[in-house]
Formats: sequence, C-alpha cells, structure tokens
Amino acid sequence: MTNFKLCDVRISTIIFILFIFSLVFSSEKLIPHLVLNAGDSLKIPITDIFPQKSGENSDIQSNELSVEIRENHFIIFPALFNIRHSIWASFTAFNETVPVLIIPKISRKFEIPATENTEFISIAGSFNGWNKNANLLEKSENIFKGTLEFSPGTYQYKVVIDDRWICDPTNSDSVSNGLGGYNSVLKMGEIVPFACGYFQDKIRDENLVFRWDSQFETMPAVPLILIDNFKISEFSQ
Repeated sequence: MTNFKLCDVRISTIIFILFIFSLVFSSEKLIPHLVLNAGDSLKIPITDIFPQKSGENSDIQSNELSVEIRENHFIIFPALFNIRHSIWASFTAFNETVPVLIIPKISRKFEIPATENTEFISIAGSFNGWNKNANLLEKSENIFKGTLEFSPGTYQYKVVIDDRWICDPTNSDSVSNGLGGYNSVLKMGEIVPFACGYFQDKIRDENLVFRWDSQFETMPAVPLILIDNFKISEFSQ
C-alpha cells in the first residue's frame, strides 16, 4: 500500500510540473533556432517559426545573414563561408530575434594510388547522389588527389577507377551495402557549438529558474536560453 501511494504522489508531481511548464512557457514564447551549414542557403516556411504569422509584412534585420521573404517563406543566405568553428548568428522578424547556428564544412583529403594507365578516379557516395562525375580527383604522377568538403555526419562512398567501383584502399572502415558488397564509410565528426551557459535549476513560484554556469567569466548582456532547441523569448533576470 505504501508503494502505491508513493507512486501516486510521484505521478501527481510530474503532472503538476508539466502543468506549470505549460503555463510559464506557452508556444507563443518559444522560437525555434535554425541550423545552417556554412555557405548553404535555407528555405523555411514562416509558419514553422511563427505559427500565427504569414505574408511579407515584416521588416527583417541582420548583420550576419542575408534574409528575404518569398511566398511566405524565409530564404536565408549566410554571408560566412570559411568559418572554422560553429557560431551563432541571428535575424529579427516580427519583432522577434531568431537565432541561427552556422556549422562549418569539414575538409577531407583523398589520395588514391593508381597506375600509369589509369585515366580517371572519382569519389561517389551518399553525399553527391552516387554521381561518379561529381567529384573527380586530379592526377599527380601515379596518385590521384583531391579535397572535398562535408557537413558533419556519416557518409558511405566508393572510389571509382575507370568505371570500376571499389572500396577506398586507404580507408579500412566499411559497411555492408545490402547487395552482397561493401561501401567505405566516412565519419565527419559532429562539431560542438559554443555552450549557451544555462541549465535548469529549479521551479520557483511557478517559474523555471536558470542560473549562469560558473565556467564562463561573465553573462552576456542579452542571454540566449534554449530548451529542446527552442529559444525562450520572454524572461526576466
């Protein structure tokens, strides 16, 4: 009987916490942050960010990004191409600031040995639609060389030597392709963005309380608080 009552208390507490959270942070106060690879563009419906907004009646301001509104979509063009670390940018629309995380591309060099009679070598994989003509390597004596740029992630690929598809002889990491053969695997590690510096502390007087992480020297003048990839747009310090 004691265990049953304790379970009831815990369930009631969880429901109460969820109820408080729904009161304090309504959907109107949550703005999703966007993720964009350096040099790429992004097209996203306005309603994905502002569910109750539409049309082209909003002024857009940004120092880091070029943002336009076309047919009820935000079109974002990052001005930064050769960044070395993940950075935060932002743009303002409908009097709200939308944070954008820009992730740099990662370079990977390929050097494939060949014979004098080899005419061409290319890299084809999941990153270029398995197009053997998309990423040709350049011949330097008996080695074909080239550098490709990738967004963080894991990719499968093969080396194409004069129309002969093989696993990368310089990469021992491979996986079954489901057709009785294997594909080489390329793992371009995740880049960890700069921490925002906040974590949930407690619920006090029907409010979620956050405190500044002591590993950072000073708190920014305009803090950025995210919960499950959503920015908290209304808070007090």
